[in-house]
Parts: sequence; structure tokens; C-alpha cells
Amino acid sequence: MTQINAYLSFNGNCREAMNFYKECFGGELTLQTVEGSPMEDQFPETEKKKILHASLKNEDLVLLGSDVAGSGGLVKGNTISLSLNCSSESEIKSFFFAPLFRWTCSASVAQILCRNDGNHNRQV
Repeated sequence: MTQINAYLSFNGNCREAMNFYKECFGGELTLQTVEGSPMEDQFPETEKKKILHASLKNEDLVLLGSDVAGSGGLVKGNTISLSLNCSSESEIKSFFFAPLFRWTCSASVAQILCRNDGNHNRQV
């Protein structure tokens, strides 16, 4: 079953925010810091306590988050992403060729990256 989840980017307060959402929505909260992750060596010491990936899951909700922003950092408008999770390659292909994917987007199982210029790239 296809599911769209929100992925929130934070500026160092992911842990606090996700704990707040857990109080509001309940569910199981998982926090992965940079420290102890396979990517630990790629970060300066000052960044290692930050949350690399957080997930809050209950029966009806999957909320994802991180303190780690892309190379451009956090700017107004890029703090929320949508993650499209598909359960089969046929689902992925149905979305890949849909109008939604004329814009930059990604999907799991096989990651599909598309550009608005009509060039379609697929990373498996």
C-alpha cells in the first residue's frame, strides 16, 4: 500500500520536537543520532549529538524528522519534505509516469528522482 509521510527538518531541536509529537499522538519514537551511525565519520564532532533520523509511528501516523539538513542548510520552504513509500515496483512505476513526478520527488523501494525539465532518473 502506498503511503505518503511528512519528513521534517529541524535546526538542532529534532529530539524535543519529536518528543512533543509523541506526547500529542502517542506511538513509538525512534531516534538515531549521528554518533553511532555509519555516517559518523563524515560529520564534525560538534554535529555528532544531532538527530540523523527520527521516526514516530502509531497505527495511523508515520512522522519522520532530522537535524541534518542538506548542503544548502535550512531555509524557509525546505523544512518539510514528503516521502512516498511504495510496496511494489508496479506502484513505483505508476507514480513515476504520473503528473506528480514532473516535479522533483523521491520514492522508496527503488528511489525515483525526476526533474521538471522532463529528464527522468531512477536510482535502485
